[in-house]
Amino acid sequence: MREEAISVPKNTFVRGNEHLDRLLSDPDLAAEVAKANEAVISRTRTPKTSPEELVRAERALPIESLADLAAPDIFGSDEELEEFLTFTRAERQSDT
Repeated sequence: MREEAISVPKNTFVRGNEHLDRLLSDPDLAAEVAKANEAVISRTRTPKTSPEELVRAERALPIESLADLAAPDIFGSDEELEEFLTFTRAERQSDT
């Protein structure tokens, strides 16, 4: 015996839950639900921004050397740097 899938058109609200039916009988609540549903649908239709558009918007420049990535004074002290390096070494060695 072959089972056939029930076809429900996209964006169709299927009723049948008594509690939900009672809630949606309130016109204000039904309007809020409809508005929230439309907001979700419109967000999914919004075209995504391409990486090129993001770069232009941020006016980002290409990285030309490792010095461009340097963050001077990222550690407050030599002790903080040493703590970080010790932790990093330990984490890397724990996988081997």
